Amino acid sequence: MSTDLTAGTPADPFAAPPAEASAGTPAETADRFPTKIAIVVREDLATWQKLNVTAFLASGIAHACDDIMGKRYEDASANDYLALLREPVLCFAADDLDLVGVAVHGPRKPVDKVIKGLKLHG
Repeated sequence: MSTDLTAGTPADPFAAPPAEASAGTPAETADRFPTKIAIVVREDLATWQKLNVTAFLASGIAHACDDIMGKRYEDASANDYLALLREPVLCFAADDLDLVGVAVHGPRKPVDKVIKGLKLHG
């Protein structure tokens, strides 16, 4: 199950950070990724099942909206690579989940409310 909490179109993820933010500051991160992706997987699954559920749910999020994917890219050796999700995917574990997993994407604050109290997986 995947849920898109996005209301409207997120800001351009490739836009330059504001002048007052230096590289790696919280201000840059907040401006660069106004949305968040979180995947919650049931703790009692076997490792291979956790990986499979995570991959499955991430693929659903990848198709949730047109602007969630980055652009294809080319390395210094001219190797061409497919587009990836434009922002990190945070993975959490839950003990009392009725489903094997759930994925959410949307503005940071609503997603934070959904995952409040969960621990990062690993």
